[in-house]
Amino acid sequence: IALKHANLKENQVNFLKENLEVDDGVEIYNIEFSFENKEFDYEINAITGEIIEFDEDIKNYDINTNYKITQSQAQEIALKDANLKVDQVFFDKINIDIKNNTPVYEIEFKHNNKEYDYKIDANTGEIISKSQDKY
Repeated sequence: IALKHANLKENQVNFLKENLEVDDGVEIYNIEFSFENKEFDYEINAITGEIIEFDEDIKNYDINTNYKITQSQAQEIALKDANLKVDQVFFDKINIDIKNNTPVYEIEFKHNNKEYDYKIDANTGEIISKSQDKY
């Protein structure tokens, strides 16, 4: 299912991860594979075969692309939402990912024993998801 969705054949890819897990009572296959400079990650319902989520990472990708929202703007959006300033945090991760055909900035930063995780649409600036955990 994942290979068909990615328009690839088994002999073209290198499988990185294949496992079955239960999430909220639903059996899900986690499938990761790479092809050329891309890494594909799928979550597939083990009963129905429905693709629950997929993303595509591009290795060695220049993050300063022509998206409407820049990396700096995405950082500002996350910090404003968290009510923090850039000099108060330590950034762990800032990258861009393609999730369900949408470019998304993934931003992680730490402040006062809390880790913040944001996913921000690179075209609209909308916060797709956010979380904070103690570490």
